[in-house]
Amino acid sequence: MAFFDKLKERRIREQEKRTRERVCQELAKNLAWNQYLLGRSWLCPYCGKVAVEDGKGKSELPDLAIAHLKTCPEWKEFNGITRRPAELAESIKKAEITHYMKTNPLWRVRDSAGQWHCPYCARPGEVVFATNKVTREIVEAIYGHLQRCYAYEGGKGAAQTVQYLLTVIEKAERQKRLVPRIEQLMSSDPLWRFKDEKSRWACPYCRHIANDVDLSSELLVRSVAPRQVAKHLVESCPDFKEDTPPGATLEDLRALTAGERKQAGIVTVAAPQENGTFHAIRAELDQMRTLLSESKQTDERQKELLRSLEDAGKQQREMLPDLPNIPGFEFEVLFRPMATVSGDFYDFFKVGEQEIGIVLGDVSGHGVEAGIVMSMVKKCLKIHSKGQNSAAENLRVTNADIFEELAQSTFASVSYGILNAPARTLRFARAGHTPLFLFNPARAPQFAALEPKGIVLGVDKGPVFNRTLEEIEIKLVSGDMLMQVTDGVLEATNAKKEEFGIERLAGTIQKYGNHEAKYLLHMIDLTLGEFRGKSPAEDDVTMLCIRVL
Repeated sequence: MAFFDKLKERRIREQEKRTRERVCQELAKNLAWNQYLLGRSWLCPYCGKVAVEDGKGKSELPDLAIAHLKTCPEWKEFNGITRRPAELAESIKKAEITHYMKTNPLWRVRDSAGQWHCPYCARPGEVVFATNKVTREIVEAIYGHLQRCYAYEGGKGAAQTVQYLLTVIEKAERQKRLVPRIEQLMSSDPLWRFKDEKSRWACPYCRHIANDVDLSSELLVRSVAPRQVAKHLVESCPDFKEDTPPGATLEDLRALTAGERKQAGIVTVAAPQENGTFHAIRAELDQMRTLLSESKQTDERQKELLRSLEDAGKQQREMLPDLPNIPGFEFEVLFRPMATVSGDFYDFFKVGEQEIGIVLGDVSGHGVEAGIVMSMVKKCLKIHSKGQNSAAENLRVTNADIFEELAQSTFASVSYGILNAPARTLRFARAGHTPLFLFNPARAPQFAALEPKGIVLGVDKGPVFNRTLEEIEIKLVSGDMLMQVTDGVLEATNAKKEEFGIERLAGTIQKYGNHEAKYLLHMIDLTLGEFRGKSPAEDDVTMLCIRVL
């Protein structure tokens, strides 16, 4: 009997040795075995529960893990199914959120309405709660926000302070309180209606032009501008005091805005020749110019201008095309105009049985006239696309048609591509537009900025435009991410007057370009917002993304 007892003990020791060796191997190489709550406590890869408190880095971790595994019903002596690392990581994040919500005041900062503010980006999330009780719904909502939060960076980002969040909330609520009062002042007090040549508001407190306040239309003055003014007064104006009237006089602001106009200069636009093809569009444009020039004369003219602006903006929004639904491709667009009517535009239309045309463009300036010129360019491209399988040729014909219709100071940069989905090819040309960016980790190089030659529409009647325009063809493969933006992205500036530029955009595309197209656009938008900070947007922003599945 002693012999068999010793044999049994020997086998048990050998089994325990093999178990320990296997556990050490898994801990060294297997991601599912290296999940730690709060970066310290080891999670069992089978049951997903915290198995070893403060176990990370401890020499006795393998033995402690084995002790747990012997009690774990999911282990089955390595025959059980381990949970996916992503599943374990999600469980950890949610457990950490619960922990922080219970123990860290920074994670419980709310505004007066009970809306939670993210401790990383400081923005309000879609989470409202009245007490400190942590529910599953609250944790799920916060987890969803953090998944989209640029500043969080998967938990590696730098958190703000409680005082910073409270300051952000106090400023936001102060701005909200000021808006009704500002609306009343802007509708009744001339001191609050001064603007420069670019329709930027003149502050009666600090006597500076506020670049982020747009008074280019009555609609903006009555709707958006009061909120922009409140933001300027609270965040930027050094002389604003809530209970003190402004120090500037009407004469001060007249001198300020006149000086701005003189510095900017006045451009006289020659009248373009008429072209019967676009007579209706030109008539609408001329009517809008008349309304704009006479809008200050009578209340009726102002009302007519407001109605026209509202109608134009509504028509433009209604004209935004649906995204194509093509098997094997994913389309996404982010469109953010800065004025009532945008000069940015995009479109998708059928070219042939197997092909669609893809357009992205930007008319110089913004507002009503830019919007109508945009409509003119879109209509031309669409008309000439039928049966035309050359992207460059369509741009050449369109330029010839619209050249006489554009004012001397107006031009349009346009990119146009023809996608053949079955063949997975894209023929692409650009008339002075931003590059087409192509990213795919499987390509060499992984990232490329494609820049076929071409000048903008409307600056040359034909010879130079036709001679310089180039067309390229791209053979698309699975994993390709095609990205185009208008110059409102590349030329966005921060407080130091630095431009966002191609390099920063390229870095963002390469960082997030292996995800869905919608996620990539979201992350570019967040990155752009973080870069710009408090600096206002000075141009429309449009981004178009195509992912090849």
